[in-house]
Amino acid sequence: MVTCSDQTDNVQIARYKKGRLVHEDVVKELENKDMALCNVFTPAATRPDRLVAFKARCPGSYEGQCSRETREWTCVDCEETLKICPYNRHIYCACGHAEVRHFEFRCCNQTIHGVEWVHFNENYIQQQINECLLPPGQGNQSWNFIAISKFQQTLNTELPIK
Repeated sequence: MVTCSDQTDNVQIARYKKGRLVHEDVVKELENKDMALCNVFTPAATRPDRLVAFKARCPGSYEGQCSRETREWTCVDCEETLKICPYNRHIYCACGHAEVRHFEFRCCNQTIHGVEWVHFNENYIQQQINECLLPPGQGNQSWNFIAISKFQQTLNTELPIK
């Protein structure tokens, strides 16, 4: 629903879901979020158990166009915070999952580098994924999950007996 006031030049776009107001001013809501866009989602019947928040710098930060702060990214379609799977390194949200290279990003700092959607350079995105999956104290808790998984694989491997 679009509303326009006669007294001012303000235009608001309201978003409703199943007849209930979700956002009174969609534009204002989206301006304050770091958004991600993907058009190649594969629907996910189930999600992996151990997803990790996908936190990454704005792609523009590698070109000096933006700050180097780590950001949490939100899907522009479902408005869910993106998560990454340590196993297949796919990004997940309510829309489904896809490889990171299929995503475009736009941070909320639009005054510096505009409103364009930007892809990560392949080298930079691998660096960002690796940072998401670092050991505790250097990134997040996903390392424990990976370490336990590798330990379990080692236990299941037959070792030669001498």
